[in-house]
Parts: sequence; structure tokens; C-alpha cells
Amino acid sequence: MTRQAMSTLAGVAIATVAGGYLLYRAVRRQHHTRTHVLEAMAHQVGGHSCDKTSLKVYQGRVLKPFQNKNRGETELAFYERLASSSPRIPYFPSFHGVIELPSSSSDLRRYLQLENLVGGMTHPCIMDIKIGTQSYEPSASPDKIALEAAKCPLQATLGFRLQGIKVFWDATQRYHEYDKHYFRALDTIEAIEESLLRFFEGGERPSIPNQSQQPPRRTGSRSPHVAARADRVHHFLVKLDAIRAWIAVQTEFHFIASSLLFVYDASNAGAVDVRLIDFAHVQFDQSTVDVGVLTGIDAVIAMFRRLLESIELPASLRDAMPVDGESPTN
Repeated sequence: MTRQAMSTLAGVAIATVAGGYLLYRAVRRQHHTRTHVLEAMAHQVGGHSCDKTSLKVYQGRVLKPFQNKNRGETELAFYERLASSSPRIPYFPSFHGVIELPSSSSDLRRYLQLENLVGGMTHPCIMDIKIGTQSYEPSASPDKIALEAAKCPLQATLGFRLQGIKVFWDATQRYHEYDKHYFRALDTIEAIEESLLRFFEGGERPSIPNQSQQPPRRTGSRSPHVAARADRVHHFLVKLDAIRAWIAVQTEFHFIASSLLFVYDASNAGAVDVRLIDFAHVQFDQSTVDVGVLTGIDAVIAMFRRLLESIELPASLRDAMPVDGESPTN
């Protein structure tokens, strides 16, 4: 065989291999696009509304896109450390590893696979509260610090800021939403506390007494909406007390720009949950208690307690209420 013939044969072989590889990639991309259908997370509030950060649902789990500037790696490291904890710490969504799936441009994109806290709920209601006295890392620039402080000047003392609420009104059979821009207009603690109650309104506006006022007199009957509201607030308090007890003793993490995510089903008074979420800025291997987050949790608990005190309760439920400094029994 001549040198020219050998060269021609080699070229044909290379072209064949290359063509086969391109065909394989095309089929693989088509397969991914056809079988890995990502649904938009229908119920989300807070900072997950834009395309790059919006949550997806895939095979019953929530997919959270990896964030840029190593923030995704930080959050992954946090969940991996949680996964290695024994016993399991139950105050976070369950973590199910990392998955790569095509994005809209057919490029593979990495996602954290997380527990869907509203899976199975008929009318999920959600509230996102960014927790802690500061929402910027220790290395943040003065401009970043000023930007975060401007979002809610009261956060530095109150210990939290409201990010979003989405609540189902039984009276209208529609959802009502309040976003972070709505809450940024609030400039007093009383206004923030009153707005927090929108999470429980359901078409009936609850009221909460001023801190200096006595709770209103309770009547002898309760509507189903009021009874369900009392049950939900009570269950949230039990869960918040458990989270607080853990935060008060752990020194491994400091949470920066993390949130408490509250969820309940408007169609089921017993379906109630609250977890810590969002860990792209968590600080590892700390040697002190996270006082900033503890301050915020205490403030939220105090507001929930005042709301519960304003609602008529049967003796059995009031006796079961967690009290300050007491460990929850469930």
C-alpha cells in the first residue's frame, strides 16, 4: 500500500470515529432533553425567582442550581458535612447528592438534590425569613455591608428580615404573595410583626397585641380557621424551640444569609414544618455560638408566642405549649 493510500485510509478512519462521536453526543443530548424534564418549582419565594437561581423539581426532589463564585461548592460542602453527622441533624432539608442535567442551552448543569418540603401538600403556604443579625461575610467590602444593611436596617438588632410570603386564602381559593420589596418598605418592628401575620391570614386577618398590651380577652368559641391557626402556630413553636436548642450549643457553623423556611398546608392543619435553608455563605469550624442567628430565632419565637397568646386555646393545647428555656418533647 502506498503512503498516499495509507494517509487516505487514516483520514477516513479519523473522520468515521469523529462522526460517530458527534452522533453519540447528539443522541445523548437528545436523550437527556427528552427524558430529564425539569419542572419549575411552583411554590418558591425569597431569592430564588430569577432563572439562574430558580428551583426546579425532578423526580419528586427539589433541584437547586449551583451558585457561582464557589458559593455552590460551599453549600455542597455544608450538606456533605451534615450527611456525615451521626445522629442525623433534622433541621435541614434532606440531601440526596449532586446531579448533572442539561440546561436550556443543552449544556450540563449541576444541581443539589434536596428534599421537597411541600411535596404532597394540596395548598402549600410558605414564608422565607432570612435569619441572623448580618447577611454578609466577614470579608465583605464596605459597599457590600452598606448594601445589605439598606435592605432592612432593623435586621442588625431584630436578627431577621422577611423575604417573602405566599399564602392560600380559603375564602377566595387564590394565592396571595408578598415579596421582599414589600417587606423592605417596613421601617418599624411593629410593622414587621404585623406583616409576619399575613402568613396565617387565610382570608381572615389575625391581629397581635402590642408588646406592652395585654392579650385580648378570649371568647368561648373558635372558628375552624382560628383553631387551625392556633394549631399551626403551636407546632411551629415546638419546631422552632428544637432548632433554637441546637443553635444555642453548636459551634461548628455560623450561618450567613441563611433562612428559616416555614411551610404548611392550608388544607391540612397538621401539615406544618420549618427548616433552615440556603448555605452558600456558611462559615465553617467556628469556636463560638452563632449569637446573630440565635437573636433572630428568639425574636421570631417571641412574635409567635404573642400571636398564640392572642388566640383562644383549649386547656390541653395551652398546657402543651413549649415555654421559654424548656426543651420540646417532640
